Amino acid sequence: MWGHIKSNINIFSLCYIPMNCFLICHCLLQIILYKSSEALPTKITDIYKMTVKMFFFSHNREGFSQKELGKLKSTHMYKPFEEFPKELQEIFNSLGEIALKGIEEGRLIFESSEVSGLEDCGLLHKLPDKQPPPLSDKEPKSQFCFIHLSVQEFFVVVDTKTDKGIEEFVCKHINDSTWQVVLQFLAGLLKSSSTENFIKLLPKSTERITIFESSKVEKLTSWPATEDKHLAVQVCKCLYEINDEQQPLLQSKIEEIGLNAVDFRFGLLTPIDLAALLHLLENSAILYIDLSNSLLGDLDAKEVTKFIVNRECKLKWLKLSDNIFTDQAAKDFASTLKHSKCKLESLDLCGNNFTDKAAEDLAAALKHSNCKLEYLNVIENNFTDKAAVDFAAALKHSNCKLKWLNLSVSNFTDKAAEDVAAALMHSNCKLESLDFRGNNFTEKAAKNLAAALLHSNCKLKTLHLRGNNFTKEGCQHLANAGKHGNSKVYFIRDY
Repeated sequence: MWGHIKSNINIFSLCYIPMNCFLICHCLLQIILYKSSEALPTKITDIYKMTVKMFFFSHNREGFSQKELGKLKSTHMYKPFEEFPKELQEIFNSLGEIALKGIEEGRLIFESSEVSGLEDCGLLHKLPDKQPPPLSDKEPKSQFCFIHLSVQEFFVVVDTKTDKGIEEFVCKHINDSTWQVVLQFLAGLLKSSSTENFIKLLPKSTERITIFESSKVEKLTSWPATEDKHLAVQVCKCLYEINDEQQPLLQSKIEEIGLNAVDFRFGLLTPIDLAALLHLLENSAILYIDLSNSLLGDLDAKEVTKFIVNRECKLKWLKLSDNIFTDQAAKDFASTLKHSKCKLESLDLCGNNFTDKAAEDLAAALKHSNCKLEYLNVIENNFTDKAAVDFAAALKHSNCKLKWLNLSVSNFTDKAAEDVAAALMHSNCKLESLDFRGNNFTEKAAKNLAAALLHSNCKLKTLHLRGNNFTKEGCQHLANAGKHGNSKVYFIRDY
């Protein structure tokens, strides 16, 4: 059970809520104990389809004997609701009407008159009686609620699935957070029959972006436009609940939109949001993804790396700056860079609390024959000179293809500059742009870097050194090297 839960970010994230953890584990246990041929559930709808049945069969006291309920459990646990006996369908439809009314009116509590005949169905909970005002001659009123808000949200769908206006219902509520989980259940229960209703709602809005890296300039079509990011996430989460056989329909829609880049900067994505988004893009021709400033953690990193090594993935540019990754995420990204199916050429991991261990793993990946990375940005991490040693060793390796490296604001001293300068003079080094701004370099670093610029093996075209501790003499060493270094042009900026 634990192996299954931790392998799927969707149910793993749900387990942070104790009630969901209980429900998920109970569902998995039932399938395992009864040796069912059913696949272990990975989506919230599949969990709740089992949950409501288990509660109903175990706790219903409305006109069914335990023997009858036991038989129904053995024959109908894995059958759709529409195949249940008519009297059970009527109970579920009645619960659906109550649930829908409650969500519409913002109510969790119902009086006994509203749930008449359903009090002991096993899916409602009796609350303490509502007491009348003091000195009143009125009787206390019985009160009920669903055993959990999510169960109430699930049963809204049971009522809605018989409505001919599904499309209108979805359009009306897709942007309302109150109905978010309801619509996910709706998509999961109706499966293929609801796919088109949700695909129609995928935003068509795009924005043009231009990528400048080294000598490369590419114009891409980025999706969605800023104002449609929330809508895109909500639709993705609903589509995630639908069977995978609907992928051709999704792919057709993505091709119609004409996107080849995805931008969710500042999206504040939850793990479930990210899983749903990447699921949508699985068979697309996405070249560029920006998930910067989205509060992504190590769990999200695993989802991204799984996406990258998908056999259909064509991703070349990935921006993940200013998230909350640790060295574990760096290790996962490094493993991905060494994978034969990884096509990444550019990776931005700046501002992510990495230590020297992360630098060691990433540098090892740069030396692997499968690694195609030409651009690496790791500024504003917690590196020491040890990280510079590892990156310098990678630059000298024959397999390293790196042309652009950003090591700004990394607490490096003159020793780091010495190691990297030695790498720049190595015949295997292909680096054309180096960013060393905001470190702790002095006169000694200036001399070592100047010597590297004058070396015949050095291929640097740009070197950024603003924000260091150079004297006027050190700046002059670098400026002279930039002018006279083997007829190459260097830009020594911002002294």
